[in-house]
Amino acid sequence: AEPPVFETPGLAEKFLKDGLTLAFADRDIHPHEERWLLSVARSNSIDERWISEEKRKILENNTDTNRLEADSLKVLY
Repeated sequence: AEPPVFETPGLAEKFLKDGLTLAFADRDIHPHEERWLLSVARSNSIDERWISEEKRKILENNTDTNRLEADSLKVLY
């Protein structure tokens, strides 16, 4: 499947942060999960260094109470 392309870089970053958080839910980011998230980043012109930095933050600070970025989104109809 093709990676999603978001309307704004900020929305793509929220998606990627949540993707990293969910990928690490089992305390391990599988290489396939990471490759897919990197493909999403590339499709949305997000620098791979940004993904590496966010991954580092999640690995260092992960707790069971991680809040997802999607929790703060509002859907307007």
